[in-house]
Amino acid sequence: MKKAFIFLGIFLLLSGLSACTLNEGEQDKQYQQSKEIENTEIIKEDIKNHSGDSWELSPTFEHTVKDINGEDISYKIIGKEGRIGFTKSPIIANKREKVIWFYWGNVNIYNKPVKIFALKKDSEAEPIEVFSGMFYKDAQVGPGSVNMPSNLEFPSEGIWKLFIYIDKKFYENIVIEAKD
Repeated sequence: MKKAFIFLGIFLLLSGLSACTLNEGEQDKQYQQSKEIENTEIIKEDIKNHSGDSWELSPTFEHTVKDINGEDISYKIIGKEGRIGFTKSPIIANKREKVIWFYWGNVNIYNKPVKIFALKKDSEAEPIEVFSGMFYKDAQVGPGSVNMPSNLEFPSEGIWKLFIYIDKKFYENIVIEAKD
């Protein structure tokens, strides 16, 4: 009988400890989620500070890379030549479209988080997150550029300013027009 009570006591103790561990894991998850929300709120506040910058449409330009067979492939890019840009023109409102982002720069951005927010011109709405991902090393297309596929969708036609954050730091903005 005494052994049964000892066994029951150990069982209850271990059950209680495992429940505490689960609660700590859940607490860590909730803490991480609150930090992500906090970071998003900080970014949205930062965007408001940059929203007064120029709303002039970003230029388009050609970018050529060589494929694995040595053939030239040209992309029409919208953005900042030598910094960052993406394929796709024209951009259609209310349509989820695949684009390829290109980064040119000296900073190693492999496996760094990238978040892209959009703010519509003359709108009182909050900025919206249109992409979250990262540039990964296997996506490199040329010695001077790195690419990253993504999907973008803009909920309405108009002029939109994209705010690109790399590793939680503002990197660049791009102004586009979404058409019907």
